[in-house]
Amino acid sequence: MLRDISPATLHLEAMRYLDCAGLLLTGANKLLLRQSMPTKAQLQFWDEWIIPISRVLDRVLFYSIAKTIFAVWHKTDS
Repeated sequence: MLRDISPATLHLEAMRYLDCAGLLLTGANKLLLRQSMPTKAQLQFWDEWIIPISRVLDRVLFYSIAKTIFAVWHKTDS
């Protein structure tokens, strides 16, 4: 999908979805807590627990689903 909208002068080198656990928790926040901004304690919990869990789950799921897209392009010689 992202490859389809890339400019013709760029070549997509790599693309990964990151933070699959964050995807679930962000959805839960919108449905249950309905907070626009996290508290300091929630950020600390996210940093200490969710990010390490996501790093493992991202690998297990082959970087196929998550809330963040990381992509690298390089300019082609056209």
